[in-house]
Amino acid sequence: MNFVADKLSIYASSEVNPLVISLFSEEWQKRTGFEPIVAENENDAKIVFSVDPAIENNDLFVVNYCSEQIIFTAKTIRGLIFGYSLLLRKTTFIDDKAVLNENISGTHAPQKQIRGHQIGYRTTPNTYDAWDYNDYFRCQLDLMAFGANTIEHNGSHGKGEFK
Repeated sequence: MNFVADKLSIYASSEVNPLVISLFSEEWQKRTGFEPIVAENENDAKIVFSVDPAIENNDLFVVNYCSEQIIFTAKTIRGLIFGYSLLLRKTTFIDDKAVLNENISGTHAPQKQIRGHQIGYRTTPNTYDAWDYNDYFRCQLDLMAFGANTIEHNGSHGKGEFK
């Protein structure tokens, strides 16, 4: 697989939650400085997101690479986020170009059903008590990017409130 993109076009089938496009576009723009173009049809896109209700696992995703196009298929938005996160982790971003030399094609399923992480305030050395909503949202997206599907927030024993 040798995928190179300087200007990226993306497409999502009508069944795909628009949030997938929004989140992916935001992550791509953070790394490259430009926002992907949303294509009118699948043939004009370098990256395609699709949903297949027949997939048995919400976390499983399938990546197909053919003729300069990467197609992500999953049952749910969570699977699509796991899929595009794999692409983002394996891609090198240099001089406004994205280069993927590793073959990520195939069916990707987690080894464990629950992959969780705990976050919360502790007196030392964490800074969770200083976080706002956007900080927690960013942390949760980052945890999902590395495969977490469960996040538990341990509060500060009744002190403070997360809004």
